[in-house]
Amino acid sequence: GGSGLSSSEKAAHVGHVLGCLQCCELVLLGSESMAASRLGVLGLGLNVALNPTMVNEAESEGAAASLKRLHLLSDWTAQFRKACDCRFLLWSKELLPAFLRDVLNCPCEANRLQYTCAAFSDCARTLRHAQPSAPGANELNPLNTAAFSGGGGSEGRHVRAFRRWVVGQLEVGVVRPL
Repeated sequence: GGSGLSSSEKAAHVGHVLGCLQCCELVLLGSESMAASRLGVLGLGLNVALNPTMVNEAESEGAAASLKRLHLLSDWTAQFRKACDCRFLLWSKELLPAFLRDVLNCPCEANRLQYTCAAFSDCARTLRHAQPSAPGANELNPLNTAAFSGGGGSEGRHVRAFRRWVVGQLEVGVVRPL
C-alpha cells in the first residue's frame, strides 16, 4: 500500500505489533485488579499495536474506547473498595479508651474531652454513607447530636450504634471512675 514501508520493515513492524498484543493479553489475563501500572502497560501496548500504518481509524477508536471503559471500571473498583473500608472503626475501638484514660489522668485538661469526642465523631460521616436510605430518613435528629449527625440531618442505625458505643466508652472510661 501507500505506507512507504519495505516488506522487511513491515514484517518487523508486524512482529512488534504481535509482541505488544501478547503483552496486552498477559496484562488482561493477569488478575482481576487493574492497577495504574497495569493500565499504563496496557495503554502503551495498545498505542504501539494500533499504529495508523497497520490499523484503520475505526478499529483504533474502538480499542481506545474499550481501554477508556476498562480504566473507568478499574477506578470504580478502587473507589468502591475505599467506600467500603471500615478500618477506622477498629482504630477508634483501640484508641478512644486510651484517649479517655489520658483525659481522666490529667483532670486539669478536662476541656480536651469535647475535642476528643468531636474527633471520634468524624467516623459518623463515613457510617452515614454506608447505609441505605430508608423511609423517614429526613427526620430531624431527636437528640440533636450535631457532631454525630452532621448538623441535625438524618442519623441511621450505624451512626446510632457508633454514638452509643462512644457514650458507653465515656461512661466506662470517665464517669464511673469519678
